[in-house]
Amino acid sequence: MSQPSFITDQGQASHPPEHRQPQKAQPNSGTTEVNQDFGHLIQGAAKTIARPKHTAEIVRLLQMANRAGLTITPRGKGYSQSGQSVSVNGITLETIHLKQLKFIDNRDHLICGAGVSWRTVMTMAMQAGRLPCAMPLNLNLTIGGTLSAGGVGSNSHRYGSSTASVTALEVVTGAAQAITCDPTQHPDLFQAVLSGQGRCGLITSATLKLRPFKPQVILYQLLYTDLGNWLADQQRLKTNPAISHIEGFCLGAEADQWRYKLHIAIEQDSTAIDHTILEPLSYDEVVQIDCHGIAEFLARYDCRFQAMQQAGDWQLAHPWFECFIPSSQAKQLIPKMLKILPACFGEGHRVIPIDTTTKTKFFMTPELPEQSILFAALPTGIKPADISATRQAIRELNELIMAAGGKRYLSGWLETTSEGFWQQHFGALYTDWLQVKQTYDPNQVFGSSLFRGDPAILMC
Repeated sequence: MSQPSFITDQGQASHPPEHRQPQKAQPNSGTTEVNQDFGHLIQGAAKTIARPKHTAEIVRLLQMANRAGLTITPRGKGYSQSGQSVSVNGITLETIHLKQLKFIDNRDHLICGAGVSWRTVMTMAMQAGRLPCAMPLNLNLTIGGTLSAGGVGSNSHRYGSSTASVTALEVVTGAAQAITCDPTQHPDLFQAVLSGQGRCGLITSATLKLRPFKPQVILYQLLYTDLGNWLADQQRLKTNPAISHIEGFCLGAEADQWRYKLHIAIEQDSTAIDHTILEPLSYDEVVQIDCHGIAEFLARYDCRFQAMQQAGDWQLAHPWFECFIPSSQAKQLIPKMLKILPACFGEGHRVIPIDTTTKTKFFMTPELPEQSILFAALPTGIKPADISATRQAIRELNELIMAAGGKRYLSGWLETTSEGFWQQHFGALYTDWLQVKQTYDPNQVFGSSLFRGDPAILMC
């Protein structure tokens, strides 16, 4: 059987369906670059790497995989943590060469290839006086990878997840069909691949709704000692149409007393500071008020990622804990979560309100008729000696938030990916989740380390 020219480092690949027990991985020395992800906890063993540039090439690869019983693992830049982008004895399909960018609908929408970064999308959209509605904090993430998880940013209180602003997709299914889908045309496939972890179809391009923006951002940084006031002010601010961005931080405890910081940002035409926006709030101190250009503000996390790389933290483990909890229970849950988190997680744990009124089907948040909040503990890096304690803490955190009706955000380290986890995560939608896999990937061609049950191959 002839091999497509865009496949490199060819080896023999076997296909372990999702329901089988994991096989011992046999790594190919030519695929080392794709055998780990940002989490640095899973060791994969891709047999080969495919680097297609066009949808037709992906269709051909999937046809070959169906005939030969091969497993395909989609991968953007490998920012997953639980093995979503890590292959086991299969083919890693890199999406970073899918670079399409095209304005449509009077520049109100932008068609983006799956391999395009949010930074590139932001730069192009700004030339038309637009921005994507909800962007992640890391602008280096790819469009396809983000939409396969969800996408959360500091303006998610207004726009929800990144998936909520997608109006159409081009998808290649596990059955090797290239299908254009939207909320009315093949809606089951459209919903299945958004937050679908690349499980039944590969997003090759996405049409994003764009929004207007203003060139200046006034950033207010407020300090709180009272958790209730901090949370209440976030709930108050999220309904204020003037507020463009909201981001909370849990700061290090002093004498066993945590403090809390709130960043409020307003996009506007001028650099004028409006102190009246703070009048209804119950903060203890104004730490700082400053002005940024919009592009500088949206790229504010670049310095954090650069510092991680310079310090060597980028190569350490990143078992990030990210979850959605009901806003009504945040005051009770957050102190318990902070107590469980080990010291190696540091401080600066984030809290972001999320609008869930327009969420896509499989972007799972608490099943309550209210707003949710994202709680995210994002350590810069965990040293090997601290991995065991970290994993135990995440197990305890999982139990705590699930008992309260919370949901894990599938971007982070999940610790367990057993069938019971997926049943709990999807709840009443679990049968639907299984059905779309059977419908669009009947031969179980798409697979990754994430769907092998509890992680069997750990680097520590």
